[in-house]
Amino acid sequence: MSTANAQTKSADLADDLVYRRILQTLEPFNQHNVKLTPETDIATELELDSIAVMDLVMEVEDVYDISFPINVISEIRTVRELTEAVHAIKRGEAG
Repeated sequence: MSTANAQTKSADLADDLVYRRILQTLEPFNQHNVKLTPETDIATELELDSIAVMDLVMEVEDVYDISFPINVISEIRTVRELTEAVHAIKRGEAG
């Protein structure tokens, strides 16, 4: 992906209400004040253990009144992927 294309996609996400709400949801898990971007690796960069990751998943599920299929959870690495997964589930496309 070109730099210009990546910047356009990031700008699109900045206007995305789901993305912005996910950033808010991530704040309590961001103990090291990592700059959150669409490409932030949630577990690695935020240094979350598996229990914290599951707490985050449950928090997002509660916020959006959704349930992540287990196979979807295992594929989510970045903030962008989490945002896309929420959108897919809300559209009935995940799983």
